[in-house]
Amino acid sequence: DLSHVIDAVPFGVPLVTAVAAGVPGRGHISLGHDYAAALIATLDHLADAGAQRPAVLLPDLAHTHIDAFEAGADTWFRTYPAGVVRRGLPDELPALVEDVLGQDCDALFCLLADAATTSEALRAAGVEPGRDVKLVVLSDGPVDALLDPPVSTLQLLPTAAAAGVLDAVARVLRGESCEIVLPHHLSIRASSGAGSTRG
Repeated sequence: DLSHVIDAVPFGVPLVTAVAAGVPGRGHISLGHDYAAALIATLDHLADAGAQRPAVLLPDLAHTHIDAFEAGADTWFRTYPAGVVRRGLPDELPALVEDVLGQDCDALFCLLADAATTSEALRAAGVEPGRDVKLVVLSDGPVDALLDPPVSTLQLLPTAAAAGVLDAVARVLRGESCEIVLPHHLSIRASSGAGSTRG
């Protein structure tokens, strides 16, 4: 989003921009994840697994992808009103966990910390992930499958994203304009339900 790069667009310089899907791109090719749809799919899974009041913890940052995650939560909570969305900083995780547990939340999607740190914060608050609170985190790390319990993850598939970038570059060099929506993947493990996957 550097201004001198954006200023070059009217002069025919091919430009690929990475934004959340649905956000107007400033370049010829826009690519990004549909973060809102990814979070809706995650909340759908938690509800299917029996969650009655899920919580979503997001970083308190001004970024289009954080706003898109929040928009997905807002959309989902319009249909299923019992739920909580909180923004904060990573060092506020223990207090935020205490807050949502105090509101009887029984499931958590956390974008503030990795799986191990989030599980630790839940245990410090007196609840067991996978038993008392269902848990999903954003992560592409295979180590999450080895934790106790194995943690469900929303994955943004970095290899597919890299392929998407190269495809976007090839398209813009051919003179094309379009939006490319990159895939996401939900790996369901013991922390949120029976082991399975959802694309």
